[in-house]
Amino acid sequence: MSEGEEKSVLLTDARAIRAIAHEARQQVINILYAEQQALTATQLAQRTALSPSAMSYHLRALEKWGVVVRDAAAEGDGRNRPWRAAGKVLEIKAGHGAGDAAAADALFESMLDDHRLRIRHLRNLPQDEQEGYTSMGVSTYWLTSDEIAELRHTLDELLRSYRDRRLARGEGRRRVAVTYSVLPAPES
Repeated sequence: MSEGEEKSVLLTDARAIRAIAHEARQQVINILYAEQQALTATQLAQRTALSPSAMSYHLRALEKWGVVVRDAAAEGDGRNRPWRAAGKVLEIKAGHGAGDAAAADALFESMLDDHRLRIRHLRNLPQDEQEGYTSMGVSTYWLTSDEIAELRHTLDELLRSYRDRRLARGEGRRRVAVTYSVLPAPES
């Protein structure tokens, strides 16, 4: 991997997609991929309200599908051995079979649940802290295949330009989740 290149982890197997659809596993993925640092099962358990043994179980399940890896630079075993994201970006591309659709639906429901929690959190912030956030925006466009590809590329590049900042904690910085979709609209 060359300097500046991001390692993506691509999941296409329906079993892998189902495996990450679990709420606790989504929390782990969100933490490890957002923070890009090694954390032990005990540290992750404290941040997700799970027991260290339950967290170890979920980490091993994510390891099986290549989503997380044991940190090679650290020594230790069990709860004291750190884990890290297997890449900087996790991509999911479901196939077209019935199992693929069910797995994608399960993952989508898990992501919607997370989105609902974030919206509730936004509503509970003081009014002056709610400024600048968008809980959801929906727009419909008529685009050619080339324009769709251009839109995806532009959005990906824009988000990539902010990725290095995600690790820069500091005064005035808040952890923010960005979710977007580029999907075909049903014909009406």
